[in-house]
Amino acid sequence: MGAAYQYKRVSDDASNRLEVVGQLAAGIAHEINTPVQYIGDNLRYVSDQLDILIELVRRYQSLSELIQSDDILRKRYLEIQEFSVENDVDFLAEEVPAAISQSMMGVETISAIVRSMRSLVHSGTREKVLIDVNESIENAVLMSKGSWKHCLDLQTDLAQHLPKVECYEGELSQVLINLIVNATHAIEETSERGTIEIRSYIYKNSVGIQIQDSGTGIPIEIQHRIFDPFFSSKDVGRGTGQGLAFAHSSIVERNGGTLFFETTEGEGTTFHIYLPVEAPSQETELR
Repeated sequence: MGAAYQYKRVSDDASNRLEVVGQLAAGIAHEINTPVQYIGDNLRYVSDQLDILIELVRRYQSLSELIQSDDILRKRYLEIQEFSVENDVDFLAEEVPAAISQSMMGVETISAIVRSMRSLVHSGTREKVLIDVNESIENAVLMSKGSWKHCLDLQTDLAQHLPKVECYEGELSQVLINLIVNATHAIEETSERGTIEIRSYIYKNSVGIQIQDSGTGIPIEIQHRIFDPFFSSKDVGRGTGQGLAFAHSSIVERNGGTLFFETTEGEGTTFHIYLPVEAPSQETELR
C-alpha cells in the first residue's frame, strides 16, 4: 500500500447524514423485502399443508371408534393409507418444519436490520455513550449489504474483548457505512469481483479499525481534497461529496479520534480509524 496520508482540517459540519440515507435506502428496502417475501410464502404454504395434517389426525382418531369391527377397521385403514399416499404425508413431515425454520430465519434477519436502523436513528443524540465497536461494524456491514453483495466479497476480522469507546451513538456506524459504500464504488470501477476486509484491534490506548478494498485507489492529484465538503470524484448523481467530510468531522472533531488513509492507484485503499478508549477532556481538533 502507498504512503499514508492524513488530512487535517477543522469543520463546522458534523451532523450531515443525507449521504448515507440516500445511498442506502434502496438497499435497505431490498434487504427487508426479501426475507418478508419468503416468510409470507412459507406461512401460506404451512397454512395450506396444515389442513391436510389436521384431516389426517382426525381420520386416525376416528379409527378408535371402529376397532370392534375388523372389516370396517380394515376398510378405514386402507382409506387412511390412500389419503396419506395421495397427500405425500411423509414429505410434509419434512417440509413443514423446514418451512417454519426458514420463516424464523427471515424474522431474525428483519430483527437484525431493525436493530441496525435504530442505531442510526439514535445518532442525533447530543451525549456521548459507550459503544461496542464490533457491533457498529456488524451493523454497518448488514445495512450496506445491498450495495456490495453482488460485486465483492466482504470479510471481517474482529478482535475479541475490545474495550468500549465513548462516541456519539450511531455516528460510527454511519462513518463505516460511508467508507464501505465508497469502497464498493471503487471496486465497481474495476473489471473483477473485489474484496473488502474490515479489521478491529487494540493499538496503544485506542481501538483501531481498518477498511481495506481492492478498488482503483485514489489518484494522487485529489488525495488532499477527499475530506473537503462537497468534493466528489464520482459521476453526477452518485455522490454529494458529504460522506467523507462527515466521516472526518465525526471521527476527528466530535469524537477526538484519528482518520487517515493509505492508497495505491490500481491496487486499492485502506482507511484507518483510531478511537481513544478514554475520552478526551474536550473535543479534539487536529491542526
